Amino acid sequence: MSKYPDSFFRVSVKAVIRNKEGHLLLVKEHFDDWVLPGGGVEEDETMENALSRELKEELGANNVISSKFLSTFSYYAPKKEVWCLWLLYEVEIDSYDILLASDSSEAAYIDIHSFKDSERYSEQRIYKAFIA
Repeated sequence: MSKYPDSFFRVSVKAVIRNKEGHLLLVKEHFDDWVLPGGGVEEDETMENALSRELKEELGANNVISSKFLSTFSYYAPKKEVWCLWLLYEVEIDSYDILLASDSSEAAYIDIHSFKDSERYSEQRIYKAFIA
């Protein structure tokens, strides 16, 4: 049984950072799957502050130059037995150099079309959020 009520959504802010070729900057955190940089919004935290904090934790980005709300994406996470809601923000950071911080083991710009036939759930979610 889930520890969350049926109506609960885990809300996360996710950064959409693209290079000149249009590939997305993705990170590997605790798993071997690629994910969008970002994470959960803490109590009493604005979306912008959560986004800045997460980008510093995962990429070492000290300065978010701009962020613009793009859209939402929701999905059910069967392992956690909870619905998740992503708030997607188009983000420009102070540098397009990849600077790993302690929360990430790897980062790269990836063409998400390569995830079309992925067997990894997190990569399928990214593909569905932007392509499907």
